[in-house]
Amino acid sequence: MQNHNKLQVWEIGFLFDDIKRNREDGATTLAIKSLRRIYDFISSWNPNKDQILKLIREMKNLRPSMVIISSYAEKIEKFLENNKDLQNLKDFISSLIDEIEQKRKKLVEIGLEIIKPYSLIGVVSFSSILNEIIIASGGKKFFALSEDNHARRFKKNIIFVDGEQLKNSVEIGIMGADAVISKQKEIFILNGSPSKKFCDVLKDKRIFVFSEKEKFISYDVEVEEGFEKFIATDNISFISV
Repeated sequence: MQNHNKLQVWEIGFLFDDIKRNREDGATTLAIKSLRRIYDFISSWNPNKDQILKLIREMKNLRPSMVIISSYAEKIEKFLENNKDLQNLKDFISSLIDEIEQKRKKLVEIGLEIIKPYSLIGVVSFSSILNEIIIASGGKKFFALSEDNHARRFKKNIIFVDGEQLKNSVEIGIMGADAVISKQKEIFILNGSPSKKFCDVLKDKRIFVFSEKEKFISYDVEVEEGFEKFIATDNISFISV
């Protein structure tokens, strides 16, 4: 095991660089990757508490629009208030990774039940939860807006159409969310573009948003490039665990 004194402070800031630049994976997957990075950091460097806290601060600010990452960083921060043992911390981080994976599995199961009566379904942006729902869905057809480059990352053929065709083709819409923001009497969704247009086009149809409870917040966050924030309308239902 390496001595933590050999680890330069400036090096910690680079440990998340690839995750910060990642534009392929969804927020849930990046949260898992971030937690694994901290776990590996602890295993390899035997760091002191200050170094771990610095890494946690880096994680909290890693992807401002993907609030699940900062939510889990805060869980580690809180754990460290009363626990200093590194093995206990590693065990706790492992339990958080398992928690996220179980939540994703549960949301996929719920999603498959929700879409069971439907054959023609609209999707938008990219979400690892949606990706697993789509893969496991059998012979259903999925449609996305033609300008939706994020949706091209789904691991199953998606039919790309314009707004009018989307409205006339699908029975329901499903999507993920990077943040769900409650402000006074309004709820905002923060998600990859073109989520707002997708919801506007399907304003007369039901839309189900799948999101872990760690993505629900009551404060504003930075809207990263490629993301957008918009008001959730009455036809939108949130599915959360």
